[in-house]
Amino acid sequence: MDPRDGRQLWSGYSESAGTALYAGRALPQGPAVWSIDKSVVATEPMELDAAKAVDGGRLWRYEFPRTDYTRLAADGNRVFLMHDSKVVALATF
Repeated sequence: MDPRDGRQLWSGYSESAGTALYAGRALPQGPAVWSIDKSVVATEPMELDAAKAVDGGRLWRYEFPRTDYTRLAADGNRVFLMHDSKVVALATF
């Protein structure tokens, strides 16, 4: 949503940009919206996607080993991904 007037800029999935954000799992931080993709095939790694906040276009993707436990948090200019017992700190752009 546009922070100035509340109108919807984009939602959920942008096929042309190849990005998807998953309901209940999106975290806005910096100029991006971050989301953990748990829908990939069970044999593939999981993904943390960053989409441009203004239009939903893909900014970045981080792959990590498949796990049952994931958490996503943000503070300042960092996004933190916890999967199993590992924590990864990623810089926002």
